[in-house]
Amino acid sequence: MKLRFFKKLLLFGVFFVLGFLTHAFFFPDVLINGFSDISNIAIPNTSPTPGQDVNSTFFTKITYNGSHFSRHSLVIPISSYVMIENMSTTSRMWLVSNNPQLGTPRGYSYTEAIRVRLDNRGSFVVEDKLNPQEKILITVK
Repeated sequence: MKLRFFKKLLLFGVFFVLGFLTHAFFFPDVLINGFSDISNIAIPNTSPTPGQDVNSTFFTKITYNGSHFSRHSLVIPISSYVMIENMSTTSRMWLVSNNPQLGTPRGYSYTEAIRVRLDNRGSFVVEDKLNPQEKILITVK
């Protein structure tokens, strides 16, 4: 009886390891990036936003007016530039992101901006530290 249980347990372990390795082969991003906190992968509300004349596939400008970003989702090609500019005269823009390039070390005041070239593929969430419900999802393909 114990031998039969041990065989079933060993067989279960072998199939579990094979399934894990198969998943790791088809989805290697979990092994590379590790497990993320659920707050880092929260997708913001993707409401349609009007396009701006200054946007192109090479350079994209996003403005922040103190309470809202001009865009909430953005898909850009690799090696493109993104500029996030604070247009609020009353509040500061303090950005926090899962990409260190997109975060700011302090609150940026009126007309201060970050300009970043994104060379890594992936999805990056940027939020204002002072207004955490306002987020941008930037996807680099």
